[in-house]
Amino acid sequence: MLEKLLAPFCTWESIIFVLPDRVLVRRAGRGLPGRIAGVFEQEYDLGPEGDLSTVLSLARTSMPSGSAGLCMLGLPLRHFSLASFTLPAAAARNLDEAVRYALMRHLPYDPEAARITYQSREDGERLDIFTLAIPDKALSAFLKAAASAGMTVQEVFPSLLYWARKKGEGIYVSLSAGYSEILVHSGARGFLHTWAEDEDLFVQEAEKLLSSMPHLPADLYLWGARDDAGAILDRMGLKPGKAVALNLAHVRDDHGDKFLQGISIDVLPLKIRRQQKMATYLAVIGLAFFLLAVAFWPLGGYLGHKRYLAGLEQKIAETAHMAQEQRELAEKNLELKEKITALVNRQKAYPQALEILAEVTRVVPDTAWLSSFACFETQVDIQGEADSATAVLEAMEDSFLFSRVRFSAPVTRTGERDRFSLEAVVSP
Repeated sequence: MLEKLLAPFCTWESIIFVLPDRVLVRRAGRGLPGRIAGVFEQEYDLGPEGDLSTVLSLARTSMPSGSAGLCMLGLPLRHFSLASFTLPAAAARNLDEAVRYALMRHLPYDPEAARITYQSREDGERLDIFTLAIPDKALSAFLKAAASAGMTVQEVFPSLLYWARKKGEGIYVSLSAGYSEILVHSGARGFLHTWAEDEDLFVQEAEKLLSSMPHLPADLYLWGARDDAGAILDRMGLKPGKAVALNLAHVRDDHGDKFLQGISIDVLPLKIRRQQKMATYLAVIGLAFFLLAVAFWPLGGYLGHKRYLAGLEQKIAETAHMAQEQRELAEKNLELKEKITALVNRQKAYPQALEILAEVTRVVPDTAWLSSFACFETQVDIQGEADSATAVLEAMEDSFLFSRVRFSAPVTRTGERDRFSLEAVVSP
């Protein structure tokens, strides 16, 4: 399940080691997605007929989903030609042509009919060149076998050279049924190697190779060993007890894109390699966005929940404010209602203006007449003229409707009549 999720974000690569009697396959994804998805490792018996296409088809169908991608083949040394030579430093200006021209003296076949890679190192006035070549005829058989299995080969390399690059200086021996090879990696002399299909011949050639070196590397590595490997190593003058058996477990370390540079031969065109590299970058970017989305998913939910709570709090605050306004309005309405009720009750308790005017008209003497009448809730003001202002005041005091009757202004005499202003409190 995890591989299916990571497959769109991962570029897979398969390292396939082809030995004379078996095939070892290791499939892993590049970068973090590949590490999460895990590694597929398997060993297959090549069988007496050596049908590589059948074994590769079985390997591909056995791989977990999403295994399509880069495929690199590690092959025995007998399919390659290794050569070391020097060139003048001036050859650096047209180094490709100079190397191919020099290889005409070192290869038993036409360099134009081979795939070639090389390394150069400047040493004063000269260039030290190490070349690796494989004839197109030998390579095509492996490419066809891989293609029939639905695999695309990007690089091919000698298996022992791969281990020498990975482990450093040492003696590397591969022993299989019907074929054996040895490679010595020495800093002083570079790479020396030999191989043979006959066991006795191989032991003889290996002894010659080892005896030609004044100082042998201390480390001994054994790749694809037979059960009787100890006896063969002993015949070669090597100590079997010191041998380190190499297997797919030693491939686990991430060696980076430039690990095989100079010891592997590119098979795919440069344009396709760049497209695959771009696909890898895009896959990494896609995975980065995916992981960020997963990482921030809880935070997003938290932030969304927080925003929801903030919005809810704002709505609650707005509702509370509106409720407070409604309460204040209700209190004002209640207060106004109480005032109105009190006013109504007061109006009911006190006589109406017409009743008061009727009472004033009744009690005022007939010799008096009113020029002004004003009624203010519980108070009444009247102005007018009479033969006697005092008689009007006394008449008002005698009424049950009025109390505290008094002159609100001095009485003035005009001819034979008094001009007066009275005020009185209306009794309920």
